[in-house]
Amino acid sequence: MGPPAPEPPGPTPAELALKADEEALKAQVTSLKDALDAVSAELGAEREQRAEEVITVQERAEKAEALRALMPKVSGYVQADWTMLNQSSSDQLNYSTGDPLNEERFMIRRARLKMTLDRPYTAGALEFDGNTTKGTQARLVDAEASLRLPGERPDLPLVMASIGMFKIPFGFEVLQSDRDRLFMERSTAERGLFPGEYDIGARLQGGWRFVRYALAVQNGEPLGEKTFPGRDPNNAKDVTFQPGIDTIVTDHVRVSGGFSFLWGTGFHAGTPATKPSVQWVDRNENGVLDPSELVASPGKAATPSQNFGRFGYGPNLQLTIDVPDLGATVLYGELYWAKNLDRGILIADPVAVGRDYREFGGYGALTQDLGPYAALGVRYDYYRSDLDSTNMDQGIVVPSSNAMQTLALVVAGRAVGGRLSLEYDLNRNHSGVDANGSPTNLKDNTLMLRGQWVF
Repeated sequence: MGPPAPEPPGPTPAELALKADEEALKAQVTSLKDALDAVSAELGAEREQRAEEVITVQERAEKAEALRALMPKVSGYVQADWTMLNQSSSDQLNYSTGDPLNEERFMIRRARLKMTLDRPYTAGALEFDGNTTKGTQARLVDAEASLRLPGERPDLPLVMASIGMFKIPFGFEVLQSDRDRLFMERSTAERGLFPGEYDIGARLQGGWRFVRYALAVQNGEPLGEKTFPGRDPNNAKDVTFQPGIDTIVTDHVRVSGGFSFLWGTGFHAGTPATKPSVQWVDRNENGVLDPSELVASPGKAATPSQNFGRFGYGPNLQLTIDVPDLGATVLYGELYWAKNLDRGILIADPVAVGRDYREFGGYGALTQDLGPYAALGVRYDYYRSDLDSTNMDQGIVVPSSNAMQTLALVVAGRAVGGRLSLEYDLNRNHSGVDANGSPTNLKDNTLMLRGQWVF
């Protein structure tokens, strides 16, 4: 037999040390992997928790938004005036009414509180006004309920049907908000033809793309008229129709306007029957009854109330130009042609005078923003409440011009939620009479300061 095979050599110390290092390294890698897996699991759980929290917050926000949509929105504004100058003001009383003739005073012109509700298929509005123009008073000015069919824009339904108290849809100035208007009050023609702006009835309005329309049937007795405000003495109704446009021509130019029509029926109040009477007129003022001083007045039969026709129409146009670094330049105006429609200045009653009243008026205005904190404006308006009026000039009947003209100049400073305005009105009123009985201008220039707060 041969000699035995030699045994293989064992690992050297260096190899043993290297193997030990490899085992230790593997153990460290396994430990790090376990730690990374634990951290990843913890981060994944945290991400899932945060995702659930985000979803919960979004759901809460959506629920809150849905709840806010169901709740009415509350807004309002206050306009406090100081009439610093009024040429027709006098420290006297109107003895027929007892009202003071002083107009140079402080007053709350408007204090409005409004609630509105806008939903996809329903809408509503409720507005109250407080003022001190004729003593402290509060009144309802807007109350309407609507059903609507949504259109391409949330603020422009295709069709919206309303019933209640709302503004007469005629022209631009009647519908313009008192809060947004830079000038203190509306033009003279608007205040004569549509005093108070609001009336009670039903309305259909809406739009599509650049087209706008409004059709309303109302009592025909606006809140600011002097005979039957807010009521209706006859069963006839006024119908108002206004088609129009509102379009953005370029990024900085916008054009809007329309043409308005109104057909209606006015009311002449009848008179009761009177008995015959005898009156003593002391012509010579001697305190003794003389036979020639007895004046007999025969009795009169009652006269029935009568209705009469009336109408009005006219165009309106607004041009808005956005001037960079300055603000909006707005040029706007409208015209009025009407018959027997005046219900605020010279109340038209053709039955009483035996002829129709023809009215004509209009205005043109320009407003300019001066950056975000100031604005100025100028407006000229003209109104004749009776184109066929006559007057006595030294005992001779001559045609008269009862035209009323106003040049209004206003400057305003403004900030978020507030505005302070100063306006001077240069008025021309041909209804005055001089010492010789001839027509003359009735001085009525005014200077007013207004503070406005909006919320």
